[in-house]
Amino acid sequence: MANSSILLTSLDFDTLKNSLKTYLSSQSQFADYNFEGSNINVLLDILSYNSYLNAFYLNMAISESFLDSAQMRSSVVSRAKELNYLPRSYKSSKATLKLTVNQAGQTSLTIPSGTKFSGKNANGSYTFTTNNSVVFYPSGGYFTGNLDVYEGVFVNDVFVVDNTVQNQRFVLTNQILDTDSLSVSVVENSGQTTTAFQRADSLYELNSNSAVYFVQAVNDGSYELVFGDGILGRVPLNSALIVANYRITQGTDADGSGNFTVVDNIGTLSSLTTLYSSSGGANAETVDSIRYNAPRHFQTQERAVTAADYKSLVLSNFTNIKSCHVFGGETVVGSIDYGKVYVSPVTYAGSATSTSEKADIEYFLGQRCTVGITPVVVD
Repeated sequence: MANSSILLTSLDFDTLKNSLKTYLSSQSQFADYNFEGSNINVLLDILSYNSYLNAFYLNMAISESFLDSAQMRSSVVSRAKELNYLPRSYKSSKATLKLTVNQAGQTSLTIPSGTKFSGKNANGSYTFTTNNSVVFYPSGGYFTGNLDVYEGVFVNDVFVVDNTVQNQRFVLTNQILDTDSLSVSVVENSGQTTTAFQRADSLYELNSNSAVYFVQAVNDGSYELVFGDGILGRVPLNSALIVANYRITQGTDADGSGNFTVVDNIGTLSSLTTLYSSSGGANAETVDSIRYNAPRHFQTQERAVTAADYKSLVLSNFTNIKSCHVFGGETVVGSIDYGKVYVSPVTYAGSATSTSEKADIEYFLGQRCTVGITPVVVD
């Protein structure tokens, strides 16, 4: 029978034991009983320890059910998933090179996706690869142009769709992947049909024929692919092969790389210059960062209206930005400029954002702000 005089919710062992003593000493059967000098003291220790473990377990279990109090990464990721927030993966460090290759009778020069370069910094040597195929055309007997390269190499994961497996999951094998580099294709009908599936972040405009996939975090820091249910998004056919291609990276370790050399054969190289040393690498998002960003990301609903929306979108999607200040053009003293929203970012390295980074931020925000508003990134 429950007794309100027994305090069993405390997380202190001595408090629990004293509560049990107080209760027993109030019973007529144990009047004037010496609880300290008898065998019952051992029983009280066992009861107190059991009550302590139960109270501690229940407290931790309930704490893990809320984003604010959860400590385990698996719990925080699970709570963030309910807010449609995808924790940031590792991000590849990016460098911009200028290369000059002898024409040698060619009418064009194609640098394939995945072409390898090598760069060095204080941490050692790192492999950089091209993200897409780039075509150069000759001028004055040379192929000359700028090329963006990203730290890391591409790998493949292949899964076989098996409808006999209930709730089959497609978990990517590498935790150090850059999700921005992920591409997925589905091979069906015994290899006769290959369909490139596009990544989707919402259910907007999807139907039963939409060849899309979703990415969601797994408790241990990995990521998995999720396909449609036949109503919102197409279901791959049974026995189809799912091929996931992505880049694995070392994150921030490769930042500051320069002194690039070509690893793969791209022709007779005349010169290779580093225009911008590598930057923008990032490690996987921490638990504290997920806890902070998830509710604010949910609040923005992928649109930029208030200053807090702009700030949240920039911090959630640009890994090298530590903080940013947002203000409207109407607040600029001496040069009021209506219709402009100014974003002033601060990087973790303390350096100014590059011209290409500014353009990326402006384009990203421009797709999400209201009509008539122009985002401008300033130092």
